[in-house]
Amino acid sequence: MPKFMKQADKKLLLHVEDDAKLAELRAEVAAFERKLPEDRARLASAEQALAHAQDALDLAESRLLAGRGDEATFASAQAALADAKRAQAIALHTLSDTERMLRLLPPAIRTARAAAKKQVVANLRAQYAEQVAALKAKLLETAELNRAVQATYERAVEELPANEPYAHEQLDGLWFCEDLGDGGVTPKAGRLPDLTFTPLVTPFHRHESDLDVWLKAADALLAALPAMEAHDKEALTRRLADEPARRAAEAEKVQRMLAFARRDVERFAPLLVSPAPRQAPAEPPRQ
Repeated sequence: MPKFMKQADKKLLLHVEDDAKLAELRAEVAAFERKLPEDRARLASAEQALAHAQDALDLAESRLLAGRGDEATFASAQAALADAKRAQAIALHTLSDTERMLRLLPPAIRTARAAAKKQVVANLRAQYAEQVAALKAKLLETAELNRAVQATYERAVEELPANEPYAHEQLDGLWFCEDLGDGGVTPKAGRLPDLTFTPLVTPFHRHESDLDVWLKAADALLAALPAMEAHDKEALTRRLADEPARRAAEAEKVQRMLAFARRDVERFAPLLVSPAPRQAPAEPPRQ
């Protein structure tokens, strides 16, 4: 039983954009993008306050050295500068953390999207296998009913072929009908149309019906589905192994094309140079 079938309390993920983790990461990106201008403004305000606190401390220290200040004012300016430095450091750390998260979240979104797509592929394959198996069972059941309809119609054709000319006592001409006595007359097969569903019946000019072809394709798919994930990984591994050779071949192809282009330029360049325009003959000097 597939893993997703065991998680009855969770909604089956069939669309990448419905992945909860992907939505959560995108919400975080949006929140940090809204927060980034606020953090930048807060840092700018903290740096401005730090500059004012430094100026205030310099003024207080200068007045103290000149003998026109007091220790209490100087200590208060020192405390204000320490608070401003602390606020500036916090604002800088907050902004750096926001910018770092905005750098980290896009790769995380790509990773989460790939994981969600892998889960979607697995869920779709499992659901498809379940649906194809159910359809196969229904078609086989329908084929049995279809064979019963076909047999009934063939029996009607056999019993009521309407191949013998029928001459009615009160009507002129011959009728290709079956005499039913008191029931009147009826044409071939007792007026029953052939409603056999032809895709489920093997035609006379073929060895198998459309149903047989579909059943073979369905059986092949159901047998191949369990190994599809391994085939996907194998295809990626093979592609990664062949990538250096592919790039080298592409580079060699480009070099050949450039060499051919240079050869053509050297060969046909003289033919492409337009001749110099003719100069009008000089007028003879007037006497």
